Amino acid sequence: MRRSTTAISMIYENDASWNTLMTTMAAYVESFRDGEKWVESRAADFQPVFASWFDHPVPSSVSLAAMGLTRRALLAGKETEVKSYRAPYQSDFFNITAMMTHGLFHVITSRSAVAWSQLSANSLQVRGETQSDCYRGTCRMWEEF
Repeated sequence: MRRSTTAISMIYENDASWNTLMTTMAAYVESFRDGEKWVESRAADFQPVFASWFDHPVPSSVSLAAMGLTRRALLAGKETEVKSYRAPYQSDFFNITAMMTHGLFHVITSRSAVAWSQLSANSLQVRGETQSDCYRGTCRMWEEF
């Protein structure tokens, strides 16, 4: 489920009709948060199992949840909680999310989808009337991409 939020947010960038599902999935992912910790599993007949954040060799559930929720917030124009960077190698996927919260992703606003081949890898796309590229807290307007 945590992967789904990130995947749906990526599809949403090209098709805003996915907004309701993205919002629903984000709420579901949030239900696995227990204070500052994340729960991997809640079973009626067993104690809760807390999630690991170790990202090597695959992204952890914590990193996937953080990325999906952060992407959704940025795409919705909401403030995000700045995340601290973690140790390299074992937390690389989580650190991508930290980069987003530090403003190191371009948030491209345009009337229609921009071809991904024309954008940097650290970009998110949002539909809007005002065409802009926001990066590190500064937004620049542009006519056509």
